[in-house]
Amino acid sequence: MKHGKSPTVKQKKIIESRRLNPSDWLVERDTPEKMVIVSRCGKRKRNIYKEV
Repeated sequence: MKHGKSPTVKQKKIIESRRLNPSDWLVERDTPEKMVIVSRCGKRKRNIYKEV
């Protein structure tokens, strides 16, 4: 399992747009199409698809 990193300001805005609290999530992977986030406790994983 990859380790997550703290989200940047731009990533925080994307997470907030999905009605999630950015302080509860870490960014595992960020590609132009989607962003994979993991909860800080490491139990939940979500895919956030970005609008093109």
